[in-house]
Amino acid sequence: MAEKDKSGKKAGGGLFATVTVFGFVTVLAVGAGWYLGSRIRTVTQAQIESASVAETGAARKSEIGAPRSREQRKTEQGSQGHGGETAADASHGAIQSFFGGPSSVKLEPIICNIGASGDEWMRLQIAVVYGPDAGTVSDAEKYEINEAIIAMMRRKDKSDLDGPSGFLHFREDLVDTVMISTGGRATSAKILSMVVE
Repeated sequence: MAEKDKSGKKAGGGLFATVTVFGFVTVLAVGAGWYLGSRIRTVTQAQIESASVAETGAARKSEIGAPRSREQRKTEQGSQGHGGETAADASHGAIQSFFGGPSSVKLEPIICNIGASGDEWMRLQIAVVYGPDAGTVSDAEKYEINEAIIAMMRRKDKSDLDGPSGFLHFREDLVDTVMISTGGRATSAKILSMVVE
């Protein structure tokens, strides 16, 4: 009887510890979510307010009716957004720059044969992830990345891609190829779609 009581107490003690740890982790997650949400809301509100101030300033200038040069009109249009940029796009960019988020470039789909036989084909679409200070990506750099990936894919066999471990090795090789072809500017590569026939 004493052993059953001891085992019962141990099981109850383990359950209490589990519930306590779960409660602590839940409270921690809620607090972190509240903090990040309030930071994002602050950045978004500041971006929206600055956009509305710029729009109000442009409206006041047009109400006054003072003649403006072509350069002034271009700068006013540029401050209101490029190419129909919405407030959501502007706030997303502000959030990324505030948190130092990476930027990604979606490449054109790559279709090429793989393996020595050339009977198997692969269609691959990736996004190259750059750091926050990468700047713009030229078309020539995108072309170089595509060519490096095609060269890497032609060295693979279909058997190299079998199973989860084959996919993970392929993804690691892809990331290494992208990082080398960009000279280290890219930090990662994400596979958006992959079809092997």
